[in-house]
Amino acid sequence: MNLDKVPGPDVMSPLFFQTYWHFIHKDVVDATQNCFHSGFLLKFINETLITLIPKCNIPTNLTHYRPISLCNALYKAIFKILVNRLKPFLDACISKTQAVFVPGRQIFDNFIISHEYLHFLKNKRLGKVGHMALKLDMKKAYDRVEYFCEKWINWIMMCITSVSYSFNINGDKKNT
Repeated sequence: MNLDKVPGPDVMSPLFFQTYWHFIHKDVVDATQNCFHSGFLLKFINETLITLIPKCNIPTNLTHYRPISLCNALYKAIFKILVNRLKPFLDACISKTQAVFVPGRQIFDNFIISHEYLHFLKNKRLGKVGHMALKLDMKKAYDRVEYFCEKWINWIMMCITSVSYSFNINGDKKNT
């Protein structure tokens, strides 16, 4: 993590953890291991503050703001562990035709290839070689998690379902 990242509701940046690591490392490691062993995140770990950053000098409507979510540093560390452990296996889990979530692939590649192929079929007028086109439902491309064991699914669900949001509105924190 970048050391100067804006802190979340815990008001601790990664720089704090690096600076005071010799004092806090045991507690951080214990808390992180406890999350993975128990499959449970304490509520305060996954508190997220949504704040609006103005895009211009005098914002007059909502489109003039950029929303950012500020997560607690411990949550970022836990999620980063999950991401880094999963990265080496993504290429094996996701087929070559599904181009998202794998470094070096872009979803736009699929659209370009599909468009070129359909253009070829539309303009093909001669020859006896047969061709076909497939209609694919891209919306359902990633709605399955059958690649992963139950423990991984539980860890991801732990991160998703334990979140609580607060909103920073004109400097006042509003809980939801």
